[in-house]
Amino acid sequence: MMTDINQCLDSGQVLAAHAPTGVGKTAASLTPLLEDATDNDGTVFFVTPRHSQHEIALETVREMNENTGSSLNAVDLLGKTHMCDAPSGGECPRKEATVGDNGPTPRARKRLAQTIGQNLSAEELVDECDRVCPYTLTLYMLDSADLVVADYFHVFSSGIREQILSRSGDKLNDISIVVDEAHNLPDRSRDLLSSTLSDRNLQRAVDEADRHAMLSQKQLLEKLQRTMSELVPGPGQNEIPEQKLLNQIRQVEDIDRLLEKLNDLVQEVESEDDEESETESVIEFIEAWRQDNPAARYAEADETSWKIRVSCLTPQPVTQRPLNRCRTAVLMSGTLKPQSMYEDLLGIEDMEAAEYESTFPEENELSLAVSTVSSRYDDRDDSTYDKFAWYIQRTAEEVDGNCAAFFPSYGFAERVENRIQHDKTYIEQPGMSKQRKQEIVDEFSSQDNALLIAPASGSLGEGVDYPGDALRGVFIAGLPLRPPTFEVQQLVDFLDDRYGEGWNYGYTYPAINSALQAAGRCIRSSEDEGIVVYIDERYTWSQYRKLLPKLKETRSPWTETQEFFS
Repeated sequence: MMTDINQCLDSGQVLAAHAPTGVGKTAASLTPLLEDATDNDGTVFFVTPRHSQHEIALETVREMNENTGSSLNAVDLLGKTHMCDAPSGGECPRKEATVGDNGPTPRARKRLAQTIGQNLSAEELVDECDRVCPYTLTLYMLDSADLVVADYFHVFSSGIREQILSRSGDKLNDISIVVDEAHNLPDRSRDLLSSTLSDRNLQRAVDEADRHAMLSQKQLLEKLQRTMSELVPGPGQNEIPEQKLLNQIRQVEDIDRLLEKLNDLVQEVESEDDEESETESVIEFIEAWRQDNPAARYAEADETSWKIRVSCLTPQPVTQRPLNRCRTAVLMSGTLKPQSMYEDLLGIEDMEAAEYESTFPEENELSLAVSTVSSRYDDRDDSTYDKFAWYIQRTAEEVDGNCAAFFPSYGFAERVENRIQHDKTYIEQPGMSKQRKQEIVDEFSSQDNALLIAPASGSLGEGVDYPGDALRGVFIAGLPLRPPTFEVQQLVDFLDDRYGEGWNYGYTYPAINSALQAAGRCIRSSEDEGIVVYIDERYTWSQYRKLLPKLKETRSPWTETQEFFS
């Protein structure tokens, strides 16, 4: 992998690296890129959607410094809300102690001198800073950074990227980008260009204008509220033409003048209340709707509420420029297949695809496929849920340890869970807080023969590592396809028109990736042992199997499971 990255540095290509857990892809990507950055006065940006991955990247730099005697500087960059005491949208109470007329104050300079080179995590820096603002300090540290560990939006949101590059003293072609968990990048990037407006958003904005006695803005927002309500056809999901909505807004006010007046309200709220304005979301929606990007534009309503959404159908407006104009980029994930899909979706001009073998012992994992049941919508009835429950319960009895069953949806999971007889069951419910999810993971991990029930595409199916022997068996119960909504159909149609691969790119391949991510919760180190059972006939179909590990088909997975653990 390091050799491939060096070749891409020479050629200017983007490397798409399908690299399973345990390969050491963080160290393998950072080592050659940091050497190159040091030689060429550049900076490496390691971007990841997972907070836990920040510490791994920082620890890699610490080990490089210790083992080689180098003095690499890393900066851990989180959003302002995580590092600054300022109220949402307000001014930092430590600003005066941190920011002087010509840069950092003497106190901030002292803290910078003490901090640079320590390669602290954002949390550690917050703990170290008792008087100065840790977030502002992080921005000051960017100009001395060899590595910046950040979120996707720090690089792929153009406005934020330019602010960061101005701080670091880099141009786009000076930096190298490592995209961790890169299978998430297309959807995360589309989200940056998408926005939703609801009746509740508008009502909160009206109330906000009323509280601040801004009568003109209140009247405009009330008119906008009535106009948008009239635009919603009725219950269900219905397309709204782009110009139809804009014409409705123009009946209220010229759009540029409307945005200007709403911005006045935002500034008033943020200066008076030191909090983020509700009206900001209204402005963001109108601006997103006006963007000339291919998008699904529709209303969704029930008897009591409505929302209007613009969902961008391509990530390329935010991914093409940074990926193609940086020094080099490395996209890496354990589920980055097929790589040609990411080349198409992200608009990569020159890509090298590479696939690396797992370093884990093959005998530590057993992967099975059950083809006698299907989770297709047309096949779902009581007998279907009975079969899934039976396969999971019977096989889990033979697993020496905890098991997790991951499903296409909360509803599917609930129907199967009601049919499973198990003493220690933990269930992820819709709307569950992040704290409660972590409590469930901690409680589940402390048990010996517990069963976890969760959707495959949720955080417990992808964003969580289960330590040590906490998970010995995983069931992928059904194929976690996206619900066939209006937005998904628009995405499939768009991708079919552009690439001739709409069904695969927009529907099938994302489902396989979700299944593989959930399956990957079982084996996280070379010492882990466990079984993964894919329960759905479609996992045995040829068009799907090419994306999956080698599977053994079986009608009685409990038999192979018993043999494996004995």
